[in-house]
Amino acid sequence: MSDQDEIVPETLSLEAYRSIVAYNPDSVLVVSIDKTIIEVNNRATELLGYSKESLVNQSFHSLFENEDRINQLFGDVRQGYSGEEELVVHLKNGGATHLSIKYMPMFQQDALIGVFIVLRDISTLYQTHESLQYTKNMFESLFHHTSNAIESFDMQGIVVDINPAFERIFGWQRQEVIGKPSLFQAWLHDMSDEFDALTDYNATITTKHDEKITVNLAISPIIDRHDNITGYTVVARDVTKQKQLQEQLSESEERYRLVAENTLDV
Repeated sequence: MSDQDEIVPETLSLEAYRSIVAYNPDSVLVVSIDKTIIEVNNRATELLGYSKESLVNQSFHSLFENEDRINQLFGDVRQGYSGEEELVVHLKNGGATHLSIKYMPMFQQDALIGVFIVLRDISTLYQTHESLQYTKNMFESLFHHTSNAIESFDMQGIVVDINPAFERIFGWQRQEVIGKPSLFQAWLHDMSDEFDALTDYNATITTKHDEKITVNLAISPIIDRHDNITGYTVVARDVTKQKQLQEQLSESEERYRLVAENTLDV
């Protein structure tokens, strides 16, 4: 084999490698095993805000907040593993953003020569996740700490969940009602449309201890992302005392009216 035959494959491999980095639609870095950046494409410079000249020969882990996870990443690579991490990167403008980092070892003649890294900006996804988590925590707090009873039931009218206020107001414990018919499904027929909510509706409910109480109901459908109704949520507020006071007030007004009328007659 001639010297030219030995050199050409290496030259082609080098050009192919540079083409993969330069024209890759993703942000790409090539990093040596000692964590030094040795190649970067234009998409990566746009994402990070640094020039190619300022990135090349820079330490890779200096871009990120968590050096321990970078060390773990390179530890995986040294064992021949590829993978994906989510890390916060420092940007040129002084800000920071969340990135997904896909990494894979690069070999030449069975020798590990570096790490091929693809960066993807997931800041919007991360913010959405944070927002959803905040909303989830807020509703969980409301569910557990509100003074109103909350019950959810499926399309068959079977109870899926209740909150602590339900136990306090109606007397049944959670394990006694989960999987049983709902107290409230009978009022669904009063909803003008299955997608509408029933609000400000007073109903008389018999508790576990055979006490009749008056509750103000709000029943609303649970709708999935395909606009299908999967069940209903009921919020019940105990208004028994308010109703009793209103009745007493009405009785008092009626008595005063009768007294006034009889007095005028005299």
